[in-house]
Amino acid sequence: DAFRFWAAAASKLGYDYRFSEQMIKTGALFATKLWNIARFISSFPKPSTAPPLKPIDEATIAYLNKLLAGIDRAYSELDVYEPVNTLYQFTWNYFASHYIELVKSRAYNTEGKYTRSEQEAAWYTLHYVLDRILRALAPIMPFVTDAIYEKLYGTSVHATRFPEPEKEWLGKDHELVIVVVNVNSAIWSYKKQKNMKLY
Repeated sequence: DAFRFWAAAASKLGYDYRFSEQMIKTGALFATKLWNIARFISSFPKPSTAPPLKPIDEATIAYLNKLLAGIDRAYSELDVYEPVNTLYQFTWNYFASHYIELVKSRAYNTEGKYTRSEQEAAWYTLHYVLDRILRALAPIMPFVTDAIYEKLYGTSVHATRFPEPEKEWLGKDHELVIVVVNVNSAIWSYKKQKNMKLY
């Protein structure tokens, strides 16, 4: 899968196709990141229906659906460069770094600060996003996505449909995602300057 990640990420039309050991290492790290994300999410049940979602939950789902529309178009044109890079950036630089960190306390709810509905909204969004990341990434990284999907959802990812963007989400605003990333980045930059812990 790490090799396949490189093959896709290096295949931009019109550019030289060059071997990159560093890109293969990035692919291996991405596979590990996916496994760690899945291990965290596996701690929580997958709600059968969507509870009332918090604004950040809705923005995250809307943002993912917008990206899936572009990924779907790219695959239709036999382009794997855009899908792998889009999924990598979303998964690593937003979903793992920002959304998951924001909802950890709500998902665990060990101190009872949140209602059951608020907790389940976090569970629903985590599973919603991971499910679609795995299905969208499966054509490029078929082994790790299938291993994770089988463990979490009890079936092969290759027996599922491609996660087509849902129309009801495409028109919804995802601006809160950008706000969260910018605010967190500014806070992390300040803490780094002051030699403070990030979390």
